Amino acid sequence: MNDGFMTHELCEAKRKNFEEKFGRDDKRIEKLERLCESIAETNNKIVSLVIELKHTNELICTHEKRLSELEDVPSSRWNGLVTSAVSAVAGGLIGYLMSSVL
Repeated sequence: MNDGFMTHELCEAKRKNFEEKFGRDDKRIEKLERLCESIAETNNKIVSLVIELKHTNELICTHEKRLSELEDVPSSRWNGLVTSAVSAVAGGLIGYLMSSVL
């Protein structure tokens, strides 16, 4: 008689079906856990790269400043040379004019 209870065969069939589903779900969960670990590792690597990139950018800014200062040195020397040359020519011209007049 069936008084609202399952038969032993039906119970075994359902149990087997649940075990198969849970087995597949366990495998899927394991894959997702490995994927999460991989994503976490990738995230850590990205964080490290961002820190290194920030440090590299700071170095580049420092080098750009130093390079700009080095590039300005010949320009200031050239300006000093031109100023000296103009002063010498003007002084010579003034000296010549003074000697001619006197």
